[in-house]
Amino acid sequence: MSVYSKIFVFVVFSLLAVSFWAMPGALYWQFAEDWRRPAFEGSLWFDLMTHHSHMFVFFHLFGTVALMAFFLPACVFVDMYFHQARREKNDIPLARVRFITGFFVISILSATIAWAFNAGDEAGIWQLRPELVREQPTAGTACAVPGPNGTCRRVTFPVALENVRKVSQHRERLGDLKRDCQPDPLIEADETGRPRRFCFVTAKYSPDPRALAPRLLDDTACCRAMQRFETKVRTLYQADPGNRSLLDQLQPVTLSLKVFFLLVVLAISILLAARRARILSDYPAFAHRIDRGVLIGTVAMLFLPFMNHAYLLSSELLYGPNQPMVDAAGVSFYRVPYLLSGAFGVWAFIVMLYFVRREDKEAERTSKIIGTILSGVFVMSYDQILDYAVRFMGPGAGNQAMIALVVLAVGMWLTLVWLKLAHRRPPHAPGHPLPAPPDEDRA
Repeated sequence: MSVYSKIFVFVVFSLLAVSFWAMPGALYWQFAEDWRRPAFEGSLWFDLMTHHSHMFVFFHLFGTVALMAFFLPACVFVDMYFHQARREKNDIPLARVRFITGFFVISILSATIAWAFNAGDEAGIWQLRPELVREQPTAGTACAVPGPNGTCRRVTFPVALENVRKVSQHRERLGDLKRDCQPDPLIEADETGRPRRFCFVTAKYSPDPRALAPRLLDDTACCRAMQRFETKVRTLYQADPGNRSLLDQLQPVTLSLKVFFLLVVLAISILLAARRARILSDYPAFAHRIDRGVLIGTVAMLFLPFMNHAYLLSSELLYGPNQPMVDAAGVSFYRVPYLLSGAFGVWAFIVMLYFVRREDKEAERTSKIIGTILSGVFVMSYDQILDYAVRFMGPGAGNQAMIALVVLAVGMWLTLVWLKLAHRRPPHAPGHPLPAPPDEDRA
């Protein structure tokens, strides 16, 4: 394999890795009360990180694992399509033109998708300056906007984030606390049969049910409060560019690179399935490592849809439901349901195709294991999956959960390094016969 192929992939992947680590680094630097004295669970930066774990946790932990896992197949395909010597040996029509065209198409598509995601009207708390997020509550309360008769129209931003974390840690389910803010006009509303529930943006959570009972609200009142909460964040964001955080300034660039990364992983997966035979014939020394690396990278990528759905649920508890069919003008593409899950399902199917080989029993067994795991995941209740995701990978995650995710990611990193050191020159490619023994008469 050409060293220039490795250098090219290393430069591109290094740029992606920098974008992965830039956002959580900026989050800590800007929102930590004292960045020289780390504080974790219960601090503002930690609550923001776990609430948006799909942005601030997945990419710098498991996205880095995926970069390492897909580094070797990326080098193989750059060499296959672009390196002159390899192209002459096993010619692919218009190989360099295909490579350059595909690279630019992915780049343009990444910028377009990132622009569409950033074009929504909705703004997040993390996009505001820390001074604005750290609102001062009314004396003796957690309320930012008091209401009549001692009620609260809206709690402060940190208290709202804290509410989601504490309720998730003290309650098995969160899905039944969602609100129906757009009743179906074809179904008669029965207000008498609707229970009052805890509203995350109007009261500070307390484990004492007697303290919470007077603060429970019906759907109509809570939906109005969530609308005030979302409007306040959006108004502060749009009122003055000086109100925006450093994270908001980094977001357009880093989001484009993250989308580029996801599209590159998709493209590599498609090529792995389509060019499997060519890899085995032209790059037999790397075939075994590619198989193991892709398997680890696939497991790492599994965390993205779980963290994304945890974010969708927790955001719905603060901002209200995101309903593109009802309000297409105000849609936030960050919160379009099932968008990422659908794309992930297609990608997982493509990866499965790569491992399905009749001539390779080990790879076939691996594909069955992957299929069994995915089937077990999706057999579980959707709400149950969401609750576990929120508790251990999202807003409900505490110090122990974050440490477990870090240990898991580091374990994947070390496994990939071990594979590189232990399988530099495997004796033969999986599914191919062993090389013929040397002629003893020549010895």
